[in-house]
Amino acid sequence: MLKAIAASAPRLREPEQRPLGIEILDGDLFEIGLTSLLYLAHFETLTGWLVVGSRGLVTLHRGQPGFTRAGELRGAAALRELLFHRGGRFSLIRGTPEADDHGPLDNTTAVMMDAYRLRDEWARIAPLVLRPARAWSPAHPLTATVARLDGRRTLADAAREHDGPLTPQIDPLLHALADGTLERVGTPAPVAPPAESDDFYALQDRGRELMRRGEHEAARDALQRALALRPDDRVVQQNLRALAQRLRQP
Repeated sequence: MLKAIAASAPRLREPEQRPLGIEILDGDLFEIGLTSLLYLAHFETLTGWLVVGSRGLVTLHRGQPGFTRAGELRGAAALRELLFHRGGRFSLIRGTPEADDHGPLDNTTAVMMDAYRLRDEWARIAPLVLRPARAWSPAHPLTATVARLDGRRTLADAAREHDGPLTPQIDPLLHALADGTLERVGTPAPVAPPAESDDFYALQDRGRELMRRGEHEAARDALQRALALRPDDRVVQQNLRALAQRLRQP
């Protein structure tokens, strides 16, 4: 059902303001992924906004993502951050965004795949207990995070105290682990399996197998990755709809 949103006029660079328009769809990102919502906006040539809870928003111009923000991030980096996080509320709002000079985002499919890669990498390193192997420069982008790594808390615990974006830190953390700047302490928690293949059929098969095993969240992730590769595939779309119904069941 269409419902008007009463709010002040949109100023996309001011996170506290909500766009003024007609809300045409809202829900939980555990039921429908952000990737699917972007494809829906594309197919419907929607002009307006995709608001991702309090995390940020994507401006849409005839279905094409334009100005995007997530906290301090803008553009492709902001979209990557929004895609990385799971869950939360969303709203699709039809309206007329203010003109901006950012233009459409380039190669959003590549941004989606990189977000999934970072999600896999984070699942692998988040349980590790780390400490710095040597002194860090105050100018290093990881200095604030490393200050929380006391050799007792996991990387995930340290990240919970970080109020900034997470995705820009993951690759620097991987590099620090690889070159020995960060070292593991004791026996780490079990490491997640390696990232899945980016082959469409492998992702589709894995998603179905995970559905059969009842691992619904992992299945949704694999199927959404497959959909990012082939947005028009009706089988994957049907599997995702069936999965959403299962996730809604108590």
